[in-house]
Amino acid sequence: MLAEQAGRLLDERAHPDALRKLIDAGAEWDEGLWREVAAMGFLGATIPEEYGGLGMGRSDLAVLSEVLGRKAGSLPFFSSAVLATEAILLAGSEEQKAEYLPKLASGELIGAFAYAEGDHAEIAKQSVAFDGGRLSGSKYPVADAGIAELYIVIAEDKGEPVMTLVDAKAAGITKTKLESFDELRAHYRLDFDDTPAELMSNDAAVALDTLFDRATVQSAFEAVGGSDACISMARDYALDRKIFGRSLA
Repeated sequence: MLAEQAGRLLDERAHPDALRKLIDAGAEWDEGLWREVAAMGFLGATIPEEYGGLGMGRSDLAVLSEVLGRKAGSLPFFSSAVLATEAILLAGSEEQKAEYLPKLASGELIGAFAYAEGDHAEIAKQSVAFDGGRLSGSKYPVADAGIAELYIVIAEDKGEPVMTLVDAKAAGITKTKLESFDELRAHYRLDFDDTPAELMSNDAAVALDTLFDRATVQSAFEAVGGSDACISMARDYALDRKIFGRSLA
């Protein structure tokens, strides 16, 4: 039922013609569709009810990820509803959860996850430094960084990984859009120069291990949806195709 509900909405709003219009307009996301997805509660699928979410399981979130992969909706769902939300659930203090989770669930706030540093993305090799509540260094690529209002930034503090919260409008941030083959999900380079950041409370290394496991599962479901859509398109093409007056298949 959840898949059918999400699928009907995306069939209406994320069909190929609509996606082509977004690409031609240079848009990085479909703001109207984002509001509709938020109104249906999908952005807060795994957020507990006490923080304004639906309190559903991660298998329910996987159903949504598969539908979104199949329809290729131009939405920062994976960045915000999966990575940023899960990061705060795993590593945020009670105050941070109360501050940010209701806004993520409602779609008022969009999150982006800044972890990779160019060609490598290892917990033990973070060059972005966190010192005295400030960040310095670079993260790239960061998906949806151009539209996000909140960044979850992984950094190094005294040789240990830490997770930090950064206001996307804070001083000392330079955003550079990167070339990408993905025309429906923009990626950026973020340069931090003595940028104010808020430390998250729980053990970052443990939280990141769990976060990456959960994100891998959601990404796999998204890929299954996309693969299924490709098979369906190829089948429909073959059924419609005629050669020498006869059907190909």
